Amino acid sequence: MSKTNFPVYIKNSIYNTNPEFDYGAFVKLKTQLTSTGLNLDTFGFTFANEGTFVFGDYSAPDQYQTIVLVTSDDSVCKGVSQWPITSGNMKALGITANLPELKSYEAGLHAIPPLFIVLAFIVICMQQKIEARIEKKELALRLQREGGSVNMAKYFKKSADKFDKLEYLADLYKLIRENLDEINS
Repeated sequence: MSKTNFPVYIKNSIYNTNPEFDYGAFVKLKTQLTSTGLNLDTFGFTFANEGTFVFGDYSAPDQYQTIVLVTSDDSVCKGVSQWPITSGNMKALGITANLPELKSYEAGLHAIPPLFIVLAFIVICMQQKIEARIEKKELALRLQREGGSVNMAKYFKKSADKFDKLEYLADLYKLIRENLDEINS
């Protein structure tokens, strides 16, 4: 052990089998090494209950882990005190993950996503209709303010927020030319 390398209990590991495990001695060890500056070389702990317990190194608890299996049945360990953490060894020792069970939901809750999708489409359609009405009223007010006629509404460009006078004059020029050609013929 050193001030940066010592065992810490990983209480949220899926391999822990005793949720009531009192790991206060490991918290005390951490405090002694990190806060008080004591130099400890060894640490001993006696497990009171059987189970599987996961420990990590303080400097890298996710990288360096040890799984401790406490059992009263010596035949489970087959005379070996240390086993490498492999899937085969974990199965042989009976160490399994305690994964949380997925809960099923009521059938009515499955209708919520489609309901929100339909609701979103309705709201979008309403928004487009309201915006179209607002733009129509704005155009009518703009035409009234600028003294334009209803025929000039097609020359209004919303992106520029003004009338396109060049397009209007081009159309007016075409109309004059057509009328002159008609008069000359």
